[in-house]
Amino acid sequence: NKKIKTESAKIEFMFTQLFNTYYTHLKQKVSNSAFLEFLKDKNEEYHRNTPPKRKIIDFIAGMTDDFFNNQYKQLFVPQSFGYSL
Repeated sequence: NKKIKTESAKIEFMFTQLFNTYYTHLKQKVSNSAFLEFLKDKNEEYHRNTPPKRKIIDFIAGMTDDFFNNQYKQLFVPQSFGYSL
């Protein structure tokens, strides 16, 4: 799809940023991370047999487009505080 190809560099950048952020969340055990919430539902075998980076890939791969975009916005786009001119 031509429309997707025009956005592919942006999407790749977003994937990379989310991946790196979730890896940091895992190492630092960030309390409000959607990724760490995802891991809470996994069984002991998954935790024992799945490398950390694969866990992040599994989480991102299961995202809908809307969830992916919302996660990116939540983590990287400053909130609006209602200022107007």
